[in-house]
Amino acid sequence: MDRWSSKGGLVSLLLASLAEVALCAFASPSQLPEHHRMPSLAGAAAATCIAQGGKRVGVIGAGAAGLAAAKEMRKQGHDVTVIEQATEVGGVWCYDEAVEDDPLSKGSRRRVHSSMYRSLRTNLPREVMSFSDFPFDESFSPLRYPPHTVVRDYLAAYAEFHRLLDLVSLGRRVASVEP
Repeated sequence: MDRWSSKGGLVSLLLASLAEVALCAFASPSQLPEHHRMPSLAGAAAATCIAQGGKRVGVIGAGAAGLAAAKEMRKQGHDVTVIEQATEVGGVWCYDEAVEDDPLSKGSRRRVHSSMYRSLRTNLPREVMSFSDFPFDESFSPLRYPPHTVVRDYLAAYAEFHRLLDLVSLGRRVASVEP
């Protein structure tokens, strides 16, 4: 379990949970100079840190949102660490057999908090799920609505392509965040 804190300053932290990014302890975008305002949540977080100078930034979660946030924050010159509780990048797209119901185990199996299931396929075409700078094309799957394994592989390829894997610390959980 990790604890993140900042002595007398603003905590530079992004919480990337499921498919959304929540900003924690950042100045509001209206407090930023106009030239630092950006439309995306990750961009707004990066702009906030730019306004304060380079910072050590923690991103919680190595799913789609966490990887995109880490990429943007690093591009802005910050020292980024991504903390992921799973053993691989991909967030909710990393299937774990422990999420399946097992009525015979009577609770002896480790449970994983996820709504993922073995036969899950996307409900959006892969083109809609694509990052603007990394196409989710037929090289990953000819299926427009691919299975979760293809999405996981796409996210891993995105992380590798943008050299984000060195920023990710796998198998670690954040217990608390304090300013």
